[in-house]
Amino acid sequence: FNERVWKSYLKVNENLYQEAVSRYRNAEKRKREIQTTAAEQRGQWEQVIDIFNDRFFVPFTLTAVNRTNVVLGLEPVAKLGFEFNDGAEHVSVERGELLEVLSTGEKKALYILNVLFEVERRKNSAGDTLFIVDDIADSFDYKNKYAIIQYLKEMSEEANFRLVVLTHNFDFYRTLESRFVPYSQCLMAHRTDDGVTLVPAAGIKNPFIKDFKPNFFTDPIKRVAAIPFMRNLLEYTRGE
Repeated sequence: FNERVWKSYLKVNENLYQEAVSRYRNAEKRKREIQTTAAEQRGQWEQVIDIFNDRFFVPFTLTAVNRTNVVLGLEPVAKLGFEFNDGAEHVSVERGELLEVLSTGEKKALYILNVLFEVERRKNSAGDTLFIVDDIADSFDYKNKYAIIQYLKEMSEEANFRLVVLTHNFDFYRTLESRFVPYSQCLMAHRTDDGVTLVPAAGIKNPFIKDFKPNFFTDPIKRVAAIPFMRNLLEYTRGE
């Protein structure tokens, strides 16, 4: 009886039924087309992942595991996948497991990913952005240190970006000056009785010849700082 009732409803409203079926089939087809297009589109977050994979030297590759859903708006943020590379083997791992085997420098390189996301997002934002970059390359190996220096250089070329870079690493400091920071904008912090002052940099290219040597006899701080160096000279030339 139920079947006969339903058939009678469909028979009386056959045109509406046919239209509903047609719309459903067309919607499914359109949905597949949208998903295919979405899978081919590259969001800003995916560009950041590519930047990270191309520039930084780490034993893993980042992937976006929910790319299509993010583009469709079904999920708000990208979920990262990690593929650990060990020679010819490639194994998908969870973030927690990956962090257990990474060195300090490699963990810090992974942290840089958060910075890249924020920087790339702000490139298209209205207004100026001031970045305070504090010892960003600490614990990096040389390959990743130069990768971040190149990225900082590109940041400095953005019209709406301003950078203040702080570091305790003199080699990093000197490399920044040689790549893109004008000598006139290089400052050194000095502690005084009144606090900390910023003074023009001296001897960046060759601190021993251009700063320590000419000021050794007039600057007591230079003499104190030279004690380890003098001790090494004595040990090499005269013994302990």
